[in-house]
Amino acid sequence: MTKCLMVKGIGSLRPADEMAEEALHHIKLGDVVRVEIKKARVLGHHKKFFALMQLVYKNLDERVYPSLDDFVDAVKLVVGHRKRIELPGGKSAWVPKSISFSAMDQTEFDDFYNRVCDAICLYFIPGLTNEALQREVEEMIAGAEQRG
Repeated sequence: MTKCLMVKGIGSLRPADEMAEEALHHIKLGDVVRVEIKKARVLGHHKKFFALMQLVYKNLDERVYPSLDDFVDAVKLVVGHRKRIELPGGKSAWVPKSISFSAMDQTEFDDFYNRVCDAICLYFIPGLTNEALQREVEEMIAGAEQRG
């Protein structure tokens, strides 16, 4: 199976790079192929998520979550980004799922990010509005870009 990037045109998909062009070259005219469509992730949005996590984590009681990783895991569980695993003795537990680029496309990540923002305003910093949270994240990112 070949994975490659395509660009949507009017009523068609076109190769986005040489690798995709080479993959299409091996398909004969009229061949039927199965295509899995996933919107490529945006690196900047992934960075924005971690800026959000750092911002909120800095404003929480440090005794609740000993590390940023623990906080991120808690947020994933709260928003339902989790899977059930079976433990010995017939018990089970929830564990956070990955948000890696291979684990979710941009559409899935957008939904996840929006659920995280809602959960932060509801459970972690009650009274904070989503708009104020977004403004703080944007200011944090802008400040980091000016320094870096």
